[in-house]
Amino acid sequence: MKKTNKSTSAKVEKELTPSEIRNPKSALNIMVVDDDPSITLQLSAILKKHGFTCTTFNDPVLAMQDFLKNPYHLLITDISMPYIDGFELIKRLHLKRPSCYFIVVTSHNTLEVVSRSQRCGATYIFLKPIKPGELAKAINTMYSRHRYWLDMVQTFNHEEKI
Repeated sequence: MKKTNKSTSAKVEKELTPSEIRNPKSALNIMVVDDDPSITLQLSAILKKHGFTCTTFNDPVLAMQDFLKNPYHLLITDISMPYIDGFELIKRLHLKRPSCYFIVVTSHNTLEVVSRSQRCGATYIFLKPIKPGELAKAINTMYSRHRYWLDMVQTFNHEEKI
């Protein structure tokens, strides 16, 4: 099995590692951003329980810098954070990597938050406190879509070689 690195314009393929073959969910790179360390810890625990791995940040500026250097497939972010809010974070990163999925977690249950989240490119919005089962279901749906597109790219790459 190979996975394609979409972060460059050239076709770059790399073999899946043994851990990715045993646990294909580990091939999905997830970033969690929240200025509250207890929330990033909680989200990390939920993701690990469901077989995913993630990188957490409590500083959205550092998260943005790391996101641009590494091939993340999913970003889970809070809205209210210092320096840069979640809307701006999603907007900037969505421009750089439109194939990435974005999830908003927030305690603000308003129509404005929902509307702005959708306009910025968020796929899902969850209210705090987060229900682990609902979050896992949403991520599994995104993971299925991600695997489908990786399989399609591999099929087309294989057909081009024939």
